Amino acid sequence: MGASRLEQRVVVRFMIKVSEPNADIYLRMVAVYGEYYLGRTAVNKLFKSFCEGRRTISDLPRPVQANIVITDDSIATVDAMIKDNQRVQTCDISDELDLSKGTVHTIVHLHLQ
Repeated sequence: MGASRLEQRVVVRFMIKVSEPNADIYLRMVAVYGEYYLGRTAVNKLFKSFCEGRRTISDLPRPVQANIVITDDSIATVDAMIKDNQRVQTCDISDELDLSKGTVHTIVHLHLQ
C-alpha cells in the first residue's frame, strides 16, 4: 500500500524547502509512490499553497452547507413519534414528516442520543 496523503504532503513540503521545481516534485512522486501518488493537480495546488506560506500539512477545513431541514421542531417531532411508538421505523417517520431517510437517521443517531 502507498503512503498516506499526509505523508506525501510532508514530502512535497520538504522538496519545496530544498528548492525543487514543481514539475520535478511531481515526477519524483510518481516514481516513488507508483499508483498511490497524489495527482498532478493536487501536487500543483500544494506547491502553490506552500510557496504562498501555508504552514500546516493537514487538511484545511471545508465550508459545509447549513442544514436547513434539521430544526428544533423536526427533532422534537421525531422524538415525539418515537416516544409514542418505539417500534416506528425511520422510513415511516420519513414518509409522515416528508424528510429524507438520511435526515431522519441523522436526527435519531446524532440529535436524540
